[in-house]
Amino acid sequence: MSSDKRCGRRAAHSARARAGEMGISLVEILIVGAISAVVIAVAGTALFQLNRLTRLQQDALTLDHQLQKAAALLGHDVIAAAEGVASTDALTLTVPVHTFGVTDPPTEKTIRYSVVDDTLMRTDESGSIAVARYLDDVDFCSPGPISTTLTLTLTVTLREESRTATWAFSRRPSD
Repeated sequence: MSSDKRCGRRAAHSARARAGEMGISLVEILIVGAISAVVIAVAGTALFQLNRLTRLQQDALTLDHQLQKAAALLGHDVIAAAEGVASTDALTLTVPVHTFGVTDPPTEKTIRYSVVDDTLMRTDESGSIAVARYLDDVDFCSPGPISTTLTLTLTVTLREESRTATWAFSRRPSD
């Protein structure tokens, strides 16, 4: 390229710069800033809503898990129970325990379900475990000895979500 052509381009570039065609104007910067602010606001709102929805769904899954765990443990124990006594805040079951391969009479195991703060606890000779958390209400049916069927209503609540389940457990007939 010859030096004449290079000098001509530099002169044209300098002429445009003097005419105000070079660079970005303040109006263009303000428009880009406004568009960016709208995009960020929409994205932030969507992210906030997604976070809230995820939290609510996680709470619902936690509550369902608490109810399923309680139903499984209570169902197993009530079906196996030889007898039981319910009160307003506790359930005590007597379960015969058979040793595999032994014809001796079974030993008795006492299992107690009680509410401690907002947790349903299962206690036996080996210790205590938390059956369900976030309890709002537990109804162990009418107080007194349980008949062939035990009805239990359990309500769990976490933040904005609440779940209630009512189960009817049928005990195995005694021999």
